[in-house]
Amino acid sequence: MLIEIWERLCGYDKWIPTEAIILSSKMVGLRAGWFRKVKTTSVGAIQEWRATSDICWIDKSGRYHKASYTVSERSSLFHLYEGQTVSIRYNSANTDEYYIRELFRHKMFMLLLYAFMQAIGILIICCLSYLFTHISR
Repeated sequence: MLIEIWERLCGYDKWIPTEAIILSSKMVGLRAGWFRKVKTTSVGAIQEWRATSDICWIDKSGRYHKASYTVSERSSLFHLYEGQTVSIRYNSANTDEYYIRELFRHKMFMLLLYAFMQAIGILIICCLSYLFTHISR
């Protein structure tokens, strides 16, 4: 419901729907820790997997367009592989611009998750600060 409102506000509902073919998909493991580097690891625990997929679609004039996107394993797009299709919408004014609803949904989920974790961190710091100021008296 909210995503449809967002799409109308941004004008994505007026973009042309089509199917994009996944040309390739590469998985990358992110190491655990604060200073993660995005590269395949052979040693150490992998905290999260990400997939970068290259897609291709044909516009109404018959021209091919390529793009890529990256998602974590929490997205349904993560499990797609070469030859499969994904529903997209492209801008008729600029046919290289595209919109994938699931990609938007995934980005919003990750943003909210990050904001929630930051709020929890701030709450913990405030509680500890309060405790230390009252214990030291």
